[in-house]
Amino acid sequence: MTATPRLPQIRASYFKALIAGVKKLPDPGRAAIFDDFGDALRVEIREAALMAWMPAATFAGMADVIARALGVGGALAFWKANMQASLQRSFLAPLKIGAINIYGKNPGSLVRMTQRAWSLLAKDCGGCEVVDRGSRSALVRFTELPSVMRRRSLLFMWAGGCQACIEDVGFQGRVSVDDDKLSLGIAELVVEW
Repeated sequence: MTATPRLPQIRASYFKALIAGVKKLPDPGRAAIFDDFGDALRVEIREAALMAWMPAATFAGMADVIARALGVGGALAFWKANMQASLQRSFLAPLKIGAINIYGKNPGSLVRMTQRAWSLLAKDCGGCEVVDRGSRSALVRFTELPSVMRRRSLLFMWAGGCQACIEDVGFQGRVSVDDDKLSLGIAELVVEW
């Protein structure tokens, strides 16, 4: 008996946060992105329960649309703003508060929560680990990414999210992305502050 392959999935709440972020964009970018998404997908996302699972391939396709419409710089800015908003929402705010209470008010505290957040938001989408690289740096590594998650557009999402974690606690820093192993299902981001 062969096992049925598991379908990579992302929580509907993350889709909803993406839509909320696109709504904040100015036209013509916003209109072009929504046209590309299509009305049927937007209705499906709107009607989904927050904790429902939706196909990761659909989410990755939406990230591709954002990257095409906004370019690399625009996509990074979009995902940074999206994470900044998400850190204030009910899903991630408790993780943020817990991280700061346990580890202190610094970017490393928030970056450490990435692996926990990923396990709550993504199912069968690979793993995430965070490795401390000294007092002002961390390595965020995504492993065993399924083929639908091996996209440069998702690197922009992760990098923008990490940049938001740096700035949310009042620091300056940078995020470097290593995509050399993306085709093998590995993505690495070095976060420095």
